[in-house]
Amino acid sequence: MKRTLKIETDPSGTRRIVIFERSDGLFGYEEERQVQAYDGELAERLNDYRTTWMPMTRGTSVFDTFEAAKRDAKLSFSWIADEIVPDDE
Repeated sequence: MKRTLKIETDPSGTRRIVIFERSDGLFGYEEERQVQAYDGELAERLNDYRTTWMPMTRGTSVFDTFEAAKRDAKLSFSWIADEIVPDDE
């Protein structure tokens, strides 16, 4: 099980990066995009237009430290803030 340490959302509010600690003590991150929970006709029939976050990457990169995961995420996603610290600090 992974523990979320930080979530950075892009300026549009539709993409985010989740930096996490894995159960083995290593770190990683995933890109997620906001999508409708139900598409098209089903959303209309249910009158349900909620959104949810869907992973776009599988967290395949593994890092020894939070700092290393943050550095790599910042290189991949230019919209990430310069000062990223874990949410629990």
